[in-house]
Amino acid sequence: MLYQPELRGDSLWGRREYHGSPEMGGRREYYGSPWPRNAVALADVTQVETSHVHEAKSVALVLGIGAVIAAAYIAVASMDPILNFSY
Repeated sequence: MLYQPELRGDSLWGRREYHGSPEMGGRREYYGSPWPRNAVALADVTQVETSHVHEAKSVALVLGIGAVIAAAYIAVASMDPILNFSY
Protein backbone atom coordinates (compact mmCIF):
# COMPACT_ATOMS: atom_id res chain seq x y z
CA MET A 1 0.00 0.00 0.00
CA LEU A 2 1.32 3.41 -0.92
CA TYR A 3 0.30 6.61 0.84
CA GLN A 4 0.34 9.96 -0.98
CA PRO A 5 0.81 8.31 -4.39
CA GLU A 6 2.20 10.26 -7.36
CA LEU A 7 2.61 9.32 -11.01
CA ARG A 8 6.10 9.98 -12.37
CA GLY A 9 6.69 8.75 -15.87
CA ASP A 10 5.93 5.03 -15.95
CA SER A 11 6.14 4.59 -12.15
CA LEU A 12 3.87 5.08 -9.19
CA TRP A 13 5.69 6.71 -6.26
CA GLY A 14 4.48 6.87 -2.68
CA ARG A 15 5.25 6.35 0.97
CA ARG A 16 4.98 2.83 2.30
CA GLU A 17 4.19 2.21 5.96
CA TYR A 18 6.09 -0.75 7.34
CA HIS A 19 4.47 -1.23 10.76
CA GLY A 20 0.77 -1.03 9.94
CA SER A 21 -1.39 1.81 8.78
CA PRO A 22 -2.27 4.62 11.20
CA GLU A 23 -5.96 3.97 10.49
CA MET A 24 -5.62 0.52 12.04
CA GLY A 25 -3.65 1.72 15.08
CA GLY A 26 -0.24 1.03 13.58
CA ARG A 27 2.87 2.81 14.76
CA ARG A 28 4.35 5.56 12.64
CA GLU A 29 7.81 4.04 12.33
CA TYR A 30 9.73 3.48 9.13
CA TYR A 31 12.95 1.80 8.20
CA GLY A 32 15.57 4.19 6.90
CA SER A 33 14.54 7.81 6.59
CA PRO A 34 11.43 9.08 8.39
CA TRP A 35 9.43 9.21 5.13
CA PRO A 36 10.92 6.75 2.62
CA ARG A 37 9.67 6.95 -0.97
CA ASN A 38 9.02 3.79 -2.95
CA ALA A 39 8.39 3.31 -6.64
CA VAL A 40 6.29 0.65 -8.37
CA ALA A 41 6.21 0.17 -12.13
CA LEU A 42 2.74 0.88 -13.52
CA ALA A 43 2.86 -2.47 -15.31
CA ASP A 44 3.10 -4.17 -11.88
CA VAL A 45 0.04 -2.41 -10.42
CA THR A 46 -2.76 -4.98 -10.25
CA GLN A 47 -5.31 -3.25 -8.01
CA VAL A 48 -6.28 0.28 -7.03
CA GLU A 49 -8.40 1.15 -3.99
CA THR A 50 -9.55 4.49 -2.69
CA SER A 51 -11.36 5.52 0.45
CA HIS A 52 -14.48 7.66 0.28
CA VAL A 53 -16.73 9.40 2.76
CA HIS A 54 -20.33 8.17 2.63
CA GLU A 55 -22.36 11.35 3.04
CA ALA A 56 -25.66 9.59 3.74
CA LYS A 57 -24.13 7.43 6.47
CA SER A 58 -22.44 10.47 8.04
CA VAL A 59 -25.68 12.47 8.07
CA ALA A 60 -27.60 9.50 9.52
CA LEU A 61 -24.99 9.13 12.27
CA VAL A 62 -25.16 12.83 13.21
CA LEU A 63 -28.97 12.80 13.21
CA GLY A 64 -29.03 9.61 15.26
CA ILE A 65 -26.66 11.03 17.87
CA GLY A 66 -28.72 14.22 18.00
CA ALA A 67 -31.91 12.22 18.53
CA VAL A 68 -30.33 10.26 21.38
CA ILE A 69 -29.12 13.48 23.05
CA ALA A 70 -32.54 15.11 22.65
CA ALA A 71 -34.32 12.03 24.06
CA ALA A 72 -31.94 11.93 27.04
CA TYR A 73 -32.49 15.64 27.72
CA ILE A 74 -36.27 15.24 27.54
CA ALA A 75 -36.13 12.24 29.89
CA VAL A 76 -33.99 14.12 32.42
CA ALA A 77 -36.07 17.30 32.11
CA SER A 78 -39.26 15.39 32.84
CA MET A 79 -37.73 14.05 36.07
CA ASP A 80 -36.02 17.24 37.30
CA PRO A 81 -38.18 20.32 37.99
CA ILE A 82 -35.18 22.66 37.52
CA LEU A 83 -34.80 21.60 33.89
CA ASN A 84 -38.54 21.46 33.24
CA PHE A 85 -39.33 24.68 31.36
CA SER A 86 -43.11 24.28 31.28
CA TYR A 87 -44.57 26.99 33.55
